[in-house]
Amino acid sequence: MKIRMTWLAVLCLLLPTASAGEAAGDLEVVRAGQGDRRVVAGGKAQVERILDCKGEAAGCPYLGLFTGHPGLEVPEHRHDDSEEWLHVLAGFGVMTSRGRAVPVGPGDTLRIPRGVPHAFRVTGDPAHPDRPVTEFRAVQVFPQGGPQSRFRQAPPAPVTP
Repeated sequence: MKIRMTWLAVLCLLLPTASAGEAAGDLEVVRAGQGDRRVVAGGKAQVERILDCKGEAAGCPYLGLFTGHPGLEVPEHRHDDSEEWLHVLAGFGVMTSRGRAVPVGPGDTLRIPRGVPHAFRVTGDPAHPDRPVTEFRAVQVFPQGGPQSRFRQAPPAPVTP
């Protein structure tokens, strides 16, 4: 029998878990659309905090949904506390790091090591430049935690019916 692992299964294997003798806590289920949604990047993006520790401490893994609207340009920055992983669900963009611009789209997965400068911008589909630019959506993970603390300070996203 073949075993097929998806990116999410691999992610679950890599995230820290409770060690022997440590209480693992209760099962946590966050239903679709029920994460803590925040407006970031001057209103040009939203994050939905799906799994995030309650405290501010680095070392606490984070899983969220990142949505970038057309026109979003995230300036060069870096995360000294954690890697950043992105799995693109929809839309297109260009990730730039150390002078290298890499187009990304649905199904692509990115791993940005700790401390590596990177920038991002939402773009249109390079195969169809005549089509309008659409939202960029990605699962975002900070496996060692830390960078997500800035999301807690961002204003809540408007509630949509």
